Amino acid sequence: MARTKQTARPVAEKPKPAEKPKPAEKPKSKKAPKPVEEPPKAPPAEETKKKRRARSGKKAAREVRALSESAGTTLVLPRAPFKRWVRSSMREKPYKISKGAALAMQALLEKSERDFLSRAWLITQGCKRRTLMGRDMDCVERMGDVSNLS
Repeated sequence: MARTKQTARPVAEKPKPAEKPKPAEKPKSKKAPKPVEEPPKAPPAEETKKKRRARSGKKAAREVRALSESAGTTLVLPRAPFKRWVRSSMREKPYKISKGAALAMQALLEKSERDFLSRAWLITQGCKRRTLMGRDMDCVERMGDVSNLS
């Protein structure tokens, strides 16, 4: 069944009760009445500024810039999950790791991952694609460490 828009229906008016006579008004004081203030006028349409909208991709570019500036100090992986992963991988041998050593391991891991992904991205661009695929990462693995070739 189709929905229809409901319209207001007229309501039967109730008869109003007879008005009571008003008591005599009190005499007003001798003070002059206050002038009625007009509400503030809205500015003309040409004076109102239209809210500007940012170009597409501008916010993303700003975020990338902020992340690249802080790349040396801020780590991408959260510390607690990384520390849990390190502990779980070292369960066989009861080694203790200091906080500084865990941070150094995390920084080294993130640097190697960043290098790995940047090489894979270069391969993607060489194939004239814009999507990073698994085969690009496989190719980087097969190439091995190419940092010592130069």
